[in-house]
Amino acid sequence: MKNFMVKKKKLSLACCVILMLALWGIPFVVQAEEIVQVYELKHKHVAACEVTGYETRSASSSSGPSITETDTCDKCGGTHHKYRFTASCTCGKTWSRTGHACVNSPYGKNQGSCSNYSRVNTDTSHSHPVKQYGCGMTDESVIGKVLVYKDTLLPAQSVTMWAETEGDLENINIAWADSEDGNMLTVDENGSYSLYIAYTENGIDYMHNTEVSVDNIDKEPPNVSDISADVTDYTSGDIVLSISAEDTMGLPDNCVSWNDNEFGTEYTFTVSENGVYDVTVKDMAGNTVVRSIEISNIDKQSPEITDIVKTPVPWYSGKLTLTVEAKDIGNGNDGSGLAEEAYSFDRGNTWTNQSYCEVDTPQKVFICVRDAVGNITSKEVDLAYDKKPVNDKTPSDHDDDKRPVSENSEPVPSEEEPVVEEPVSEETESLNEPEPVTDETAVDEENKPEEVSELISEVPSTTVDTVIVENEDLLTEKTPELKEVKEVEKPENVKVTVVVVSASLGVIGLAALFFIGYIFLLMCKVYENDNEGKEKYIGSVKVTLRKNGLAVKIKDRYLMKTKSRNLKLRLPKILVKRYKNKPIRITAGKSVIEKYVEEKIGFSFRL
Repeated sequence: MKNFMVKKKKLSLACCVILMLALWGIPFVVQAEEIVQVYELKHKHVAACEVTGYETRSASSSSGPSITETDTCDKCGGTHHKYRFTASCTCGKTWSRTGHACVNSPYGKNQGSCSNYSRVNTDTSHSHPVKQYGCGMTDESVIGKVLVYKDTLLPAQSVTMWAETEGDLENINIAWADSEDGNMLTVDENGSYSLYIAYTENGIDYMHNTEVSVDNIDKEPPNVSDISADVTDYTSGDIVLSISAEDTMGLPDNCVSWNDNEFGTEYTFTVSENGVYDVTVKDMAGNTVVRSIEISNIDKQSPEITDIVKTPVPWYSGKLTLTVEAKDIGNGNDGSGLAEEAYSFDRGNTWTNQSYCEVDTPQKVFICVRDAVGNITSKEVDLAYDKKPVNDKTPSDHDDDKRPVSENSEPVPSEEEPVVEEPVSEETESLNEPEPVTDETAVDEENKPEEVSELISEVPSTTVDTVIVENEDLLTEKTPELKEVKEVEKPENVKVTVVVVSASLGVIGLAALFFIGYIFLLMCKVYENDNEGKEKYIGSVKVTLRKNGLAVKIKDRYLMKTKSRNLKLRLPKILVKRYKNKPIRITAGKSVIEKYVEEKIGFSFRL
């Protein structure tokens, strides 16, 4: 026994270690909270931002070279066109030149130069003054952001939105239209909602507004068809109920509840009793619809044999007619009624529509009665001849007594014939008086003749003597074998006790093992994304089971470690499988977030 307990203890410890390793190896996946909308605040240039700079530009407008006259070159003797060129720039600089190009230039016709004369120069490149900004930013430079969040992106009956700022810009004020809670707004209708943003930059106040749309509010219950039953006629079996359901925003996996049970995935339900059955269908937003159906065509109750009538009574010879009276009592309803061939007098081997049978010899008759859906009730009747009367009347003398008798009632007594009293004489009276018993005429019981004793032994006895042994010592003296049996049985009782104790200890050990595993299963890990996008472990928290889902509360000391407001949860797979698509409530700081259980859960919080 001691070795058994030691081995059992080692086995329990090994199971605990294996369970812990399995839980630690479960992969955890998280998903960051999605930002609904980002509004960027861009830099506005002011006079203090402007400085003057220079860049190389050409004239903004030009007349181009134009032929004014023809001239003869003194150097080459050639005849050339004389050109005039004018240009101007927005900065105030102008150009005006005249000249000609040699016809016989080695660079091409009218492309070369002849000493004092050259082709008209049309280059207007110059250093142009321009306005520049010494602040180092452009009109597209982002100086701050306003981030808009929703508490849920899934279908819901109401949605809470809040806005937060990001960046180094100070003095930013955020307010929702028609909201008294500053940067937070709860709505229960789909539509667009205005968010006003006020801020100050370089001493100048600016005001902007943006529209945030909400389209995941669902207040309409699912569309559910009426419940239908697969069998509408009377039946002795089970009935399967079924529904079909749909929703514009979709249905979760566990959306159907039959008779106020837990929500599950079954769109069918098997019933075995008559009654009213309800089904509730729930959509993603929690809207529910209830449908009901009454089942009254189940008949599992066997018919009732109300009476069995025998004719004639009494029965001494000839044929006896056995008539069965029965009815179908139903299952809390009218019942399906008796079958067309409802009666059997041979254990159900053959069936007939006649409710009676005839027998001509004493026998046992096994009666069966069935209803229209096959429920059967049976009864065995033992038929025997009635005892003949004591007098010398023949059976024919009792023809007037052939009246039916019911098994459920007392036999009908027959009318007795009147007895005619005759006058009694003294001699007859003396003969009828019993002769006194004397010692000589008394019968000695011990010395009875053998014939008399045999007659007595042939008379059947209707009493049974029960012998009760009150003295246990007397029993053991007469039956020593029994005493030995008792002594042998005692060690067996000890063995049974040992087995029971071992089984109890085993149950306790298994319960402790399951309790430890249950604690480990109800723990999840919290992570934070650092600036480099890597996961940083924060700590482990307990998952609380609620009636319709899960709940997690992040400890404040964990939140104080974080550098951002985006956290991630990792739930055990066994919890995800058990509570998938059920709501989970996450409490972190001042934030209470409602989500649905998925393999990936992410959220943001406010301290």
